Amino acid sequence: MRVGTEPLPCDVKILGAIFSHPYFCSSEPIGSEVVTGHKQRLFCLVWDFVYPSASGGIDNPMVNPFAPKAPSLDGLGCSKIIVCVASEDKIRDRGVWYLEGVRKSGWQGKLELFEEQVMKTKSVILT
Repeated sequence: MRVGTEPLPCDVKILGAIFSHPYFCSSEPIGSEVVTGHKQRLFCLVWDFVYPSASGGIDNPMVNPFAPKAPSLDGLGCSKIIVCVASEDKIRDRGVWYLEGVRKSGWQGKLELFEEQVMKTKSVILT
């Protein structure tokens, strides 16, 4: 976010960003996340442990890019973004959530989603 608002030394420009299985959170469940007990889920508990004094708790802009006090994503300081998720990952929906939020923000760059399809295999026990 700062790259979009502050110049970098030596006039360096960031061309693109890769979000590999981004780990964002919020107090509201999204997609396939459970509704009951959402705030007792591991990522909420870990955030409270890591940063107990964070203003807004799990809705702090450092972990929730769509928190009430978060800066708009339309000022992202690059022209290309790829968000990578895995089809069976429990945080998959958060990556897609972020991508859709960037799209809705009015950001003018090229945005792409890459989703790795996880193949389900059967275990075989040889005796």
